[in-house]
Amino acid sequence: KIPLDSITYHIGGSAANTAMNFSRIGLSCGVLSSVGGDSQGEKILEYLRDHSIDISQIKKKNTSASNMSVIFSFKGDRTIFTYHGEREPSDYVPNKSLKTNWIYLAPLGDDTTLIENRIVELIAKDGVGLIWNPGNFQVDQKARSFRHLLRVCNVVILNKEEITRFVD
Repeated sequence: KIPLDSITYHIGGSAANTAMNFSRIGLSCGVLSSVGGDSQGEKILEYLRDHSIDISQIKKKNTSASNMSVIFSFKGDRTIFTYHGEREPSDYVPNKSLKTNWIYLAPLGDDTTLIENRIVELIAKDGVGLIWNPGNFQVDQKARSFRHLLRVCNVVILNKEEITRFVD
C-alpha cells in the first residue's frame, strides 16, 4: 500500500474544461454531451449548472454509468485510469435548431460522421464558427479523412506530436 497525502475531486474532460474556461471569461456557453444516471452524472450536472453553463443539451443515460478517470500522482509520475461508458454517437449530434455562434468540437471516439455532418450543416446554414480539438482516433485517421471539417474550421487545436501524426 502506498499512502496518499491528499485526495481531490474535480469535474473534467475537454468539453467541461473548455466550457468552464469560456464561462470564467464571461462567455455564454453550454455543453452537448451525455452523463450516466449515477451520482457522478448528478455531480457533473450540478457543477456545470453552478457555474452558469447551459446543460439543456446534456442527455442523461439512466442505464449507464458516467465516464470517469482516476489519476494517481506519485513522486512526479502520473497514472491515469479511465472508464468510458456506453456511447451512442447520436447523443452528440447537435440539434438542427441549435442557436450558437461557435462550436467547440472536443475529442471524440470513432463513428462521428453524423456529428461532423450536422456541424457542417450548421456552419453552412447559420455561419457558425468551429474550433476543433481532434482526439487520438481522429489524429490517427489523418487529416485527409476530415477535409469536410477542415474546410469550415476556424481553429484546430493540436500539439506538435499530434499535428505531425495528423498531416503525415
